[in-house]
Amino acid sequence: INRVLDGNTDAFGVLVKRYESRVKALAWNITGNPEDAMEVSQDTFLQAFRNLDRFDTERSFKSWIMGITVKRCLDRFRKQKGFLNLLQRVSMEHPQSREDVKPVEESPIFHPLWKKLNHKQRTALSLQINENFTAREIGDVLSCSENQARVILFKARQKLKIALGNAGETFPVKNNTGIKPEVSP
Repeated sequence: INRVLDGNTDAFGVLVKRYESRVKALAWNITGNPEDAMEVSQDTFLQAFRNLDRFDTERSFKSWIMGITVKRCLDRFRKQKGFLNLLQRVSMEHPQSREDVKPVEESPIFHPLWKKLNHKQRTALSLQINENFTAREIGDVLSCSENQARVILFKARQKLKIALGNAGETFPVKNNTGIKPEVSP
């Protein structure tokens, strides 16, 4: 980051290479479309490059770039007047293998449950499960406090717990917030 700020624009390529697959995966999870995800990814890195001088080096670059990605996705939905589509998409089946990212439609059990969450809840869970973000980092991305992020995560899990209780399934969740690690009926 400092090299880019010092005028070495080629050094930005290192940041792109490091975060590109994660940005695309998150964008694909939110948009549900690989072409839209590619455009959002390009917009994200372009905005990051243009605004790198505003980046607070005390914060995590990963949180900052993911926050830009979420905002670019939301802007895209607003521009396309397809904001309701956001409420029907978001998931990642293989968080460790970014090349294996699949649209949410390929998960017949998870998709109906995921639709019950609002976009902030899905984004928060996606960042926690797929990117291993802490509540503080999720708060940074969603522009809210760490405690608000914890509440969003808690409410999302509660909604899933109720839905899973009706479906008779279980849903494993990571335990970064002190919440019971597996929700079951």
